[in-house]
Amino acid sequence: MGSMYAVVLFLGLQNASSVPVVDVERIVFYRERAARMYSAIPYAFGQVFIEIPYVFVQAVSYGINIYAMIGFKWEAALMELLNFMYSNILTTNIAPALLDVLIAADKFEVASCIRFQEEVMKLSLAGIEATLSSDDLQVASEDAVYDFVLKWTRAHYPLIDECREILSSRLGCCIHFSFMSCRKLRKVLICNDFEHEFPSKLVVEALFYKAEVPHRQQTQASEELALMSHRFVDRAYKYRPVKVVEFELLRI
Repeated sequence: MGSMYAVVLFLGLQNASSVPVVDVERIVFYRERAARMYSAIPYAFGQVFIEIPYVFVQAVSYGINIYAMIGFKWEAALMELLNFMYSNILTTNIAPALLDVLIAADKFEVASCIRFQEEVMKLSLAGIEATLSSDDLQVASEDAVYDFVLKWTRAHYPLIDECREILSSRLGCCIHFSFMSCRKLRKVLICNDFEHEFPSKLVVEALFYKAEVPHRQQTQASEELALMSHRFVDRAYKYRPVKVVEFELLRI
């Protein structure tokens, strides 16, 4: 956060150095306006437009260098999002990659991607199931998948009975509840979009899985895969959950 503040502050101070130049050019402007060569409005617009290419090149070249020097990650989703913002062209058509771009756009609140998100929200139920059936989504976390499923279902099935039926019978099995955070699991328990017993069953199952030791979790995941179930399969999340283990103090 401090490095980003310093970067923005440096660019602002650098561009503020052009203020004395405007003061020197004021005398020339007064003389030429008195000679009726142009008025104040064309002069002001010319001053602004002539600075746009310079500021753009300065910001891009400086930003790229600083981004690499600080050590930020060159995530493909972020690069794809920037390409879409400036060229309005998407170079990927793979469902997992498109979902990553959507998550990045929602994270940074990119207004130009609202139309793109609306197009994804228009996908059919079969399209959503096909997308979520992949274990290579590379999403930020399973919480993001859960929020997206709820948003899509509420938009396509406004009636509560239809919404509960779709979530409980079709899309609920596409969410890997065992990899959701405990904070989000609490919200699942009080969510009214599921059937009454459906969320409690899933949350209890997820908590039992979290309580297992790692080798038991792997065994359970392998057994579920043999049954063509992906409930306990890791989606290669970008943000891994951290497990905190508290040890008792050694008493001597």
